[in-house]
Amino acid sequence: MARELERLVAGRRLPKMVVSDNGTKLLRWAEERGIEWHYIAPGKPHQNTFVESCNGRPRDECLNKHVFSLPSDACRLIEA
Repeated sequence: MARELERLVAGRRLPKMVVSDNGTKLLRWAEERGIEWHYIAPGKPHQNTFVESCNGRPRDECLNKHVFSLPSDACRLIEA
């Protein structure tokens, strides 16, 4: 996960804060970069509604409506 976060922030500004209901393995990554870490209660998605909305729409509009044989099939449909 830390490797993917590095890829995502390459050439961009680092976030000021990460909001998560877990992620202790990434805590060191955030601390080393001066990123604040804010915990929400596990199983309480209403505490992070923006992310839940961003995750929920693709899931509801695409992933729940199709059966995929491979993750790459899902990626192609989402990109389209």
